[in-house]
Amino acid sequence: MRNVIAKFFNVVILGIILTYVSAMKGKCGYCTDIPETKYVTILSTIILIQVLLFAFFPNQALSFILSNKWIIIVLLIINVANIIYLYRFIGKMNESQCRQCSSEWRRTFLYYYSTFVLILYAINIVIIIISFSSLFATQGSGKISESFTKALTTRHRKN
Repeated sequence: MRNVIAKFFNVVILGIILTYVSAMKGKCGYCTDIPETKYVTILSTIILIQVLLFAFFPNQALSFILSNKWIIIVLLIINVANIIYLYRFIGKMNESQCRQCSSEWRRTFLYYYSTFVLILYAINIVIIIISFSSLFATQGSGKISESFTKALTTRHRKN
């Protein structure tokens, strides 16, 4: 049930993003000249397709992603890039001559949403750095490099 609710909110947020960008393109000529407009539209559409695939074909989408490890990295990069471009797009809407024509609840919502998600990403990065640094501190760099070398040579011999 949680998955259904999370996917629903993902679709709603992506819908808000895409309808806001589309509305701004129609209202203001300046918005179409901002490079972030194009990037937000493309990346949000890709993410929406991904969410819909997981909603309608969960088993097939999951097995496809798990069988292609690079897709996980690509999707992660797309999600991070989308939030960064969304934050920059909304920031330019606040600073530019579009401030008056773009003033509505969606701009405010997307500003706080993108800020919140960027803060979460920053916290995750700090936690990852702390985890890796504590791993190096507790095990020592020699043991980790020995374990890594051993794992690589064992895997190489199996293939």
